[in-house]
Amino acid sequence: MKSVKSEFSPIIGQLAWSICRGHGSYLTMDFGRPHIQVRNPIQSSSSLPRVRKNLGRRRVFLHGQWHLLIVDARWRVVVDGAAVSSDDEPNKTDEVLKGLGGQRLSEVDVMIPDEKFNLKFDLGGLVEIDCSGGGEQDKWILSDFGVGRVVAYRGGNDYRVDKSQIYEAGGICEID
Repeated sequence: MKSVKSEFSPIIGQLAWSICRGHGSYLTMDFGRPHIQVRNPIQSSSSLPRVRKNLGRRRVFLHGQWHLLIVDARWRVVVDGAAVSSDDEPNKTDEVLKGLGGQRLSEVDVMIPDEKFNLKFDLGGLVEIDCSGGGEQDKWILSDFGVGRVVAYRGGNDYRVDKSQIYEAGGICEID
C-alpha cells in the first residue's frame, strides 16, 4: 500500500538542494546526486510568437536524483526560527528557503495519513505540507530520475505512478 512515508523513504538521509519557489505557490526541492535533463525543441502551432520561440529552444535543467514539486498543497518552511509559507509573497520567501539547502532529510512525520505531513531535517529545518482541500490536481509530485519513476498524489489516497513520464512528456530526451 502506498503512503507518504513509503514514497519518501528513499530520500531519508539525502541532502536537500536547489530549493525554490516556482510559479504561484509551487515549491521545488532536489535531493541526491545531480542529473542533467534535456528537453529538445518542440514545434508549436501557437499563434503567439513568444510561445513558438520558447518551445523552439532546447532547454537544459539540473535536478537531483529525486525532484520534489509541491503543486496544489499549502506549505510552510521553518529555518532558524524564521517561517515562510505558500501564502507569502514570493520575494519574501527566498532567504528562508536558502537556509534549508544543505540540510539532510531526517524524518517524515505524518500527522493525518496522506493529507498532512512534515519533512524534518537534520539541522532543524522543517517543511509542513497540507494536502487537504483544494481541487483535483496533483498535490505533490516526486520524480526519481535514477529509475525513471514519477509518483503524483492527488488527495484521498489517490497515488499515480508513471515510469515513462520523465522520458517522454514534453519532449524530454535525455537524463544523465
